[in-house]
Amino acid sequence: MLNKDHFDIDERLRPMFMEAIKTQSFGLSIVATSFISSMTETPTGVTWSWGLCYQAACIPRLGEAAGANNVSHMTMMSNAYITQEGINDIIANGCEALRAMVAQKNSDSFNGKG
Repeated sequence: MLNKDHFDIDERLRPMFMEAIKTQSFGLSIVATSFISSMTETPTGVTWSWGLCYQAACIPRLGEAAGANNVSHMTMMSNAYITQEGINDIIANGCEALRAMVAQKNSDSFNGKG
């Protein structure tokens, strides 16, 4: 059971975010991740937030180095007591947005846009 009076939030959440990106990023080639812990401005004031920035590979445009056309997404939340299921849900939403960005970038690459 989680002792809400004493635990390292980063130590608890980092592996949960990493597990979520492994299980929710199907169809994406995730090439980089970074766990984020920061203060965030909200309507009720400044609060701690945690999240994950993740980057997916896209097809490089002609004459461009691999990785130069990649896309990124950042998912953040401010609930230190979130469950694995909750993190899976927010990462799944972020991965869906990232899939749309990858599809658009790849379409642009094939059509000579970009």
